Amino acid sequence: WNASSAISQRAASAYFSGCVAGDSAVRYNNLSDLDRYSVQAWAPESSHAQEDYRIAIEGIPDRGWLVFQFHSFDQEGWEPITTSHLAWMCELLKRSDVCVTTVRDALQRAK
Repeated sequence: WNASSAISQRAASAYFSGCVAGDSAVRYNNLSDLDRYSVQAWAPESSHAQEDYRIAIEGIPDRGWLVFQFHSFDQEGWEPITTSHLAWMCELLKRSDVCVTTVRDALQRAK
């Protein structure tokens, strides 16, 4: 959880094409200068309001990348979001003309 060191990055690079570190704070990645073994993700808490998501999405800078990290939905698991909230967020991303991709695909494009 939001921890990375030279040792962990070396270990990750031996087996994986990248590594994501989550945090409860919004953190954008710069695709022009991306450390693929320290990709930052926003793991929002269940208490975050829709306005927080809107601000985070509208704040994505040019060549920026915002990774969302969710653990579960509805009443299950750690810091779950509702399925209706996920549907709302998908509509917001669509209206905002934000490119949505997997971490794997984004890392391949950033090479």
